[in-house]
Amino acid sequence: MTHGHPELSDLLSRTAILVYGLAVAPRCRRQGIARALLTEAEDQARTTGCRLATLLHKPELAPFYQRLGYTTAHHVTIAMPHGAMGLTQQPPFMTAVKALHPDVHIGTVSGAPGPVVTGLLPGWDMPPNARFHDGQIIA
Repeated sequence: MTHGHPELSDLLSRTAILVYGLAVAPRCRRQGIARALLTEAEDQARTTGCRLATLLHKPELAPFYQRLGYTTAHHVTIAMPHGAMGLTQQPPFMTAVKALHPDVHIGTVSGAPGPVVTGLLPGWDMPPNARFHDGQIIA
């Protein structure tokens, strides 16, 4: 994802939390445990300055994460000062993202292969007329 750019990896590790797995034993499901665990992780991330929560999940869990305020897709793009970085998951996995800071927004941009995260850091926005063409941002 950020191979060859250690400064970008370091920056993203301080501004985004990645939840690699969330599981509840089958006999304990439907009691709000997963919601409570994820909410606590998000709250802790906010206190350390994280602005975005990301997680990997199987497609059948998309409705659950959407109810918790996440946007789910196979491809999510993060807008950066002079371009964009894509987070692509191969089936059977998807990416879910949720803004943890009021300056972070998740929306659509014409031609983008999925949702676009803007405002992760100041200046990491897309011009209002931006669009994607052949994997590049055109402003």
